[in-house]
Parts: sequence; structure tokens; C-alpha cells
Amino acid sequence: MPTPRVYPFSTAARLALVAVLLSLSAPVCAGESARAVLISSFRDASSGDRVALVEAAVEALSDRFLAAAGAGQADASWRRATRDFVVDLWRAVDAARAGVPIALVDDGVEGLRVVVGSVDARQFALSPPRPAEIAALETDVLRRWCEHITCAGRAAPTLAAAAAAGLEAAAPATRTPASTFEPVPGAVSDGLACRPGGRHRRLQATACAALLAEIRAVVAALDAQVQAGIEVDRDALANAVWRDGGRRLVVGGRHGRSIAVDAPLLGRFPHLFGTLLPWIAERLTGKVQPLTIEPPARLVYAGAAAAL
Repeated sequence: MPTPRVYPFSTAARLALVAVLLSLSAPVCAGESARAVLISSFRDASSGDRVALVEAAVEALSDRFLAAAGAGQADASWRRATRDFVVDLWRAVDAARAGVPIALVDDGVEGLRVVVGSVDARQFALSPPRPAEIAALETDVLRRWCEHITCAGRAAPTLAAAAAAGLEAAAPATRTPASTFEPVPGAVSDGLACRPGGRHRRLQATACAALLAEIRAVVAALDAQVQAGIEVDRDALANAVWRDGGRRLVVGGRHGRSIAVDAPLLGRFPHLFGTLLPWIAERLTGKVQPLTIEPPARLVYAGAAAAL
């Protein structure tokens, strides 16, 4: 019976090191190693890191299938099937974020399969539109996973530090700087900005524009009611509820009066609304607090799928 391998550093750190090593390896070996590392790292991963794996896998698959469907030789039926497939992939992300069990299954020559949930589970194979690219896909998923879980404020070892200190030294993970995108020329300086990521930059810019417009419309509607005498404080914002299937935000004011505002985008991404709460509260008092947001990946990929 083989001796179990013991790793004296975190899943995030191990993935970061392997991602660097894979970038220096031959493509075939990198793909084979990536699969092994994905499997072994998944066993040790926390529930949050497993959710990040689902996100990384869905992003990688979405990119490849959207690119293939957007190519000139793709017919209308293929584009429709790809649009439906990408939408279904992101439903798996929603399910993963809801806290259901996540499994990574090794199907041998068929590759890896991600299973989200136990009852009525959503599952998908890490299988690209071109079978010859499966090794590259697995390596891409590994790199994205490493980026997801190290960019959340964790540390990842550099190759040099790891070699010098037996994989125990760590250095902060970094991302390629992205320019701040402000899609509303001439808008008042309210401190709010949206930063597109590296992929699908045009679609990310479109998503940024839509988000900023809706956020500012929400603040304007709330501010109009505040000026009319309805007091809205931080507690009222924190206890706001969503109605009409998440399309309308209802904020309770003092003395039983409430404010209803159309906010269909924010209703789809409640975690983003939570990030905005302190900024909105400051704006309603006339203060400017700098805040930079990023468009949710699902919003960007939904735009890419709709464009097919």
C-alpha cells in the first residue's frame, strides 16, 4: 500500500506552484500533470475552493465553446446548442454557490467530470469542442483555479522561493493590472468605477456600462425619496428585499414607508449588491467613497452566449 503524500502547504499554494511548473513544461506532459494535480488537490480542497474549481472549469469551457461557435464554419444549430450549453454550465455554478456537494470524477480515457449536487445533480465533462485540446483545457482549468483561490487574498509560493525554502516560503499572488473602465462620459464623480478583466473585454465593458447605469439609477431613485422625507439608513439598506422574481428592490424607510426600485441586474447578483451597500449609504448622505467593482462572470458570458 503506497504511503499517503503529505503536503506542508495549502491547496492554493500547491496549485500556484504547479501552475508555474506547467507553464514551463511540454504541452502533453502539462496536460497529463494538470489532470493528476486537479484530482489530488480537489481531495484536499475546502468547500469554497471546490466552488472555485466549478467556476474555473465553467469559464474555461465557456471560452472554448463560444470561440468555436463564433467561428465562420459553425452553423446556426451549433450556435444555438452552444448558447444553451453555456447557459446550463452557469446554472451549475449557481448550484455550486448554493452549497450543494461537489465531486470531481475521473472517467479515465474520457477525462474528468464535474458533478454538482447529489439529487438532480448537474454535471459536465471537461471535454473541449476539439478532443485534441483536452490536455490544454485541463491545464487551463488548473491555472484558472489557482488564480481564483489565490487572488482572494491568499499567498502563493513563487518558483524561486519554493525551491529555496522547501515549498514553505510564500509571496503574495498578483494579477495583471487592468485599466479602470468608466463607461459614462461626463458622469458626476461619485467614486464608482468598473474594471473589466482580461477576457471578452468588449463584453465586459458592456456589462460594466449596464451595471453602472443601474446602480446609479438605484441611487438616484433612493435619493429622490430621501429628499422627499423618507429616511433610509444603513440598516434599511441591509434589510432590503427583492420582489417580482428579483427584479425590484424594496427598501423599508422609517414610519412604515418603503421604496421600490427596478434593479433586475443587481437582483441577479445579490453578493454584488452586498458589496455596494456601504457605498450606497455614503452616497445617500452626499459623501463620495471610492469603489471599484468587476462585472460578474456570469453576466459577461451571458452576453457572449446571447451574441451568437
